[in-house]
Amino acid sequence: RPRYRIVAALNNGGGERAMTLNRDILAKAIRQAGLQPSIITVLTVLRDYHAAFADERERKELNAAYQEVREAMARVIDGSTRGDLPVGINIRTGEPVDAIAGCVADYEANLLVIGARERPALSRFILGSTAYKVLTTIKCPIYVVQEAAARKARAPHIEPAPAAAAPTRDQA
Repeated sequence: RPRYRIVAALNNGGGERAMTLNRDILAKAIRQAGLQPSIITVLTVLRDYHAAFADERERKELNAAYQEVREAMARVIDGSTRGDLPVGINIRTGEPVDAIAGCVADYEANLLVIGARERPALSRFILGSTAYKVLTTIKCPIYVVQEAAARKARAPHIEPAPAAAAPTRDQA
């Protein structure tokens, strides 16, 4: 039976903040996979690497980086998925937008799930946004999980304090 192909692009850097967003991205991909028989590919991109010009030390560093990232992605996946839902890990190198576009094309993805980190406006203006570049480059449906929205969804709901009753004429 044909399966719906979902690529979930996760960030391999940024510490706990990135891992929290990664868990949210994967949760959204799993929710979408629950709508029909699906396959999820978890994708992450390492720094640009040119194997033809690498020496032995650089190859060992890259192998260690691949292993570390694979283990981090496996930790995000563990406990998050159902037993009947196939989830694979794909690690690529290069410029993130190109690597994501390549993965989407290679897997003939039906949906891409990405995260958008909260950043100051000046930073977004100067550096650009990977999420924005992906949105304007890749030609398949894209589900964007915003970091701030994910944080608010997890925050406990606090009821506002009741407004003090205005004093009546007799109390004034």
